[in-house]
Amino acid sequence: MTPQERTETVKRYADRQARWGATAQTLGWRDAAQQALRFAVLAEVGDLSGRSVLDVGCGFGDFYGYLLAQGRRPSLYVGVDVAPSLLQVARERHPGIRFEERDIVTQPMAEQFDYVVESGVLNHRLQDNEQAARAMLEAMYRLSRRGMAANLMSFQVDYTEPHLYYYDPEATMRYCRTLSRFVTLRHDYPLYEFTIYLYRQPLGGAQ
Repeated sequence: MTPQERTETVKRYADRQARWGATAQTLGWRDAAQQALRFAVLAEVGDLSGRSVLDVGCGFGDFYGYLLAQGRRPSLYVGVDVAPSLLQVARERHPGIRFEERDIVTQPMAEQFDYVVESGVLNHRLQDNEQAARAMLEAMYRLSRRGMAANLMSFQVDYTEPHLYYYDPEATMRYCRTLSRFVTLRHDYPLYEFTIYLYRQPLGGAQ
């Protein structure tokens, strides 16, 4: 993400928030039910209870709220986002939880987390989405001790929006296999997207 794209992203979310408030629509989702389905798939990356979790593009901190509602309390949850207006709501909703204004690609973090997740960060059309996705996936994997999960919009659709970017699931998986031997592609849930999991160890090992 270039500095200009970051500025445009911050403005886009601020404008949406002024229109829709602290809702799933502001984050680019149709409704809360779709958001919850994405969270359920992301959370299947591993047993997040008692583990440290980094949420990239955390928005309002809704994934943390989802985990708590499911009885899956992480030992540590950290949310990062580039949009200050979203982070302000996240801090109000979840006092005492650490939320940072940060792009992990251009502002690397020194610490690692058991699991790293992101939802929807890479959906909007950028100058070079493929490069941005590769850089983000690599940064997420580098920060993970056990595994990571990311969702992206699939090009296997019957309708597209010009401001969104649609990825080739198989090509994305091929790139992810340059980062890890242990990769799972999920394209089996009723949304026009896919989720990819990368692991440090094979499934069946200590996750």
